[in-house]
Amino acid sequence: MIGIYKKIIVILLTVIMHSLMFAYSFSPSVATMSPRGNNSSFIYTVTNQEDRPIPLEITIYDLIQDINGVRSIGDEVNDDFLVFPAQFILKKKETRRVQVRWVGDPDIQIEKAFTVLCKELKMPAEQSKPDSVDIERTTFGLNILVNYATRLMVTPFYGNSEIVIESFDISTNEAGKNEIIIICSNIGNIHDRLLNHSFIIRPGSDKKQFPEFVPINLNEHDITGMAEVILAKSSRRFVIPWPEKLPFGKINVELVKNAK
Repeated sequence: MIGIYKKIIVILLTVIMHSLMFAYSFSPSVATMSPRGNNSSFIYTVTNQEDRPIPLEITIYDLIQDINGVRSIGDEVNDDFLVFPAQFILKKKETRRVQVRWVGDPDIQIEKAFTVLCKELKMPAEQSKPDSVDIERTTFGLNILVNYATRLMVTPFYGNSEIVIESFDISTNEAGKNEIIIICSNIGNIHDRLLNHSFIIRPGSDKKQFPEFVPINLNEHDITGMAEVILAKSSRRFVIPWPEKLPFGKINVELVKNAK
């Protein structure tokens, strides 16, 4: 009987968590605005799919992305944006528009990246009496709130991206396998991806050293992270397992744009 109750509990918790995950929606996940003019504000759409009111709060933070592409939330931005409404209760089955307006420097020269966080708050009644599932004298307190973290870019009027290879090296991982470590830098003033680009890898310190060798061509389908954003004035590290047909030793690496 205990096994049956455990299965029931797991099923109920799964249903509840699935319901909470889709309690409301906040979109879009990526947005771009200008630092001034008609495009200096953006409208987000929030929709409540539940038959209960949902209290929400919108806050904006600096977006931090490290050299491995891992994103995190930085400091809260208080002076560069106006958000209306910043806090509200979304009625059941209601759809509401939230305006985010840039009021910071209208003449920024380098694109700025932010995280717009839509956070579900506790209802006052929930603070003293959390939802619970009571089966066979076992109570599970549930306090699962749904948050959305979306990306917002404030882009200067005149921008371009340029991604170049900063360095490459040979390394050995913990398993003793050889790897190629490539670090690329976006020296432009707006973000970009390495879509439609390839790394061309050859043996030798000069690409003309082994003319008979067929170059190894690796693109976003072969290397994790190449399709992801590289922010302006930032770098990205790519780790490539040593290609089987590449002789071990000195290599040269090029970044080229694929012909369409």
